[in-house]
Amino acid sequence: MTHKNYLAAEFPDDLPALQRLRLEDQVFDEICEDLELLDRDISLFSEEEIASGNGLYLDYQESAQALRQEIVEILHSKGNFVADGS
Repeated sequence: MTHKNYLAAEFPDDLPALQRLRLEDQVFDEICEDLELLDRDISLFSEEEIASGNGLYLDYQESAQALRQEIVEILHSKGNFVADGS
């Protein structure tokens, strides 16, 4: 999966809103780009690094989760959020 597909996989029901907001809001676009880059980098960690509790991996995971939450909050505040039950 290319890094550009991560947002589509994570927010499939909200993809039209994501695309629209990315065009309208440069800050939101940067948040999405940061998450795409982090997700790409996370995918490069080996199973051994993940299992060992690699500090950098954990930092990346924490940062990615914070960006996901920020995206959800922006989508919710704009009235475009579709809850997926997660």
